[in-house]
Amino acid sequence: NLSTSAMHFQVSGSEYLRVEKVVRVATLVGARKHLHVCMDETQTRNCSACIKCAYAQITLERMGRLEEFSDCFDKETYQHIKHEMLAKILTGRSPYRIETREFLYATGFRFGWRAWLQAIRHRRQLKDLIWGLLADRRRAQFVRDRISSSKILIRSTAR
Repeated sequence: NLSTSAMHFQVSGSEYLRVEKVVRVATLVGARKHLHVCMDETQTRNCSACIKCAYAQITLERMGRLEEFSDCFDKETYQHIKHEMLAKILTGRSPYRIETREFLYATGFRFGWRAWLQAIRHRRQLKDLIWGLLADRRRAQFVRDRISSSKILIRSTAR
């Protein structure tokens, strides 16, 4: 708890998945020029290459809204790291990677051959990749249920 007698901090938004937050923020006009998700807090603009920037850009791109955030992200940097990040999302076992992967699947996205090749390279063996994906199925089902029940997500991605 960071609160003191002079100052009170209140957590807000913890009931939403990261992809749900990005979808909600994407509808705000002011966010198109001022969205800052970057892990590098010394930057005034997003680096467009860190994992948090990548998750946001991949989500926005899948929604068809990445161009609206061109003041916040560097398109060339994103294009350079996109397939590697998709491979990490494909094979990743962290909650953020799982929820991003399930968001992509729920919106009809199919991982391309470059992402699969990178994924195999990252995991070294196909067996490890398959076992990793199977081990995540419980978390993935939770995320799938959240995504399918989220009206804002369905409404925002239907472009």
